[in-house]
Amino acid sequence: MSIKLCICDVGGVIVTNFQTLGRIAAKYHIDLETLASDYQAYDMPLMDGTITTKGYWEHVACRFGLEKGHDPLVEQFEPMPIASGVKLVKALKAHGLRVVGGSNTCAGHWELMEKAASLDTLFDKTYLSYLMHVSKPCPEFFLQILSWERVVPEEVLFVDDSEQNIESAARLGIRAEQFKDTFRWTAVDRILYGLGFKTL
Repeated sequence: MSIKLCICDVGGVIVTNFQTLGRIAAKYHIDLETLASDYQAYDMPLMDGTITTKGYWEHVACRFGLEKGHDPLVEQFEPMPIASGVKLVKALKAHGLRVVGGSNTCAGHWELMEKAASLDTLFDKTYLSYLMHVSKPCPEFFLQILSWERVVPEEVLFVDDSEQNIESAARLGIRAEQFKDTFRWTAVDRILYGLGFKTL
């Protein structure tokens, strides 16, 4: 069965420099390990849209005795495009595939990523965890997109930098490729070659 749809991750494939905890810890003089441990309990709620970045900071400000009213998860977020990832999407579209973005993200981050990499024109459509209220690697994230796009797993290619997300998609029967260069292949060339397309 031929591939009709590509679901492409954004952070780590299309944009980089999206890590903020180190910058926040340095600016507000918080121990990084303590902050990172605290954030773990809030990461998925942020991605699922059940808490906002401002809401998380209210919690941090209370716990660490800091000033409220800021939004450092957005203020310290400075995404930059990954040229090879952008080229991959354009190449897949040039070969006739529909390419949609499938991202674990929150509202403030998405707005900045969209602006940094012109995501509104790069993808045919975007599916965002905070609007879907479910995030990768949960199977429901993929199943919702397949239902909305009216495709079966065997007609879908999924590209992500996370091995955990790749494994989850593959268990559903989706063709899943990790966006990771190796000694022999760039990720872009390997993915295009595997589909029978010319490499860049």
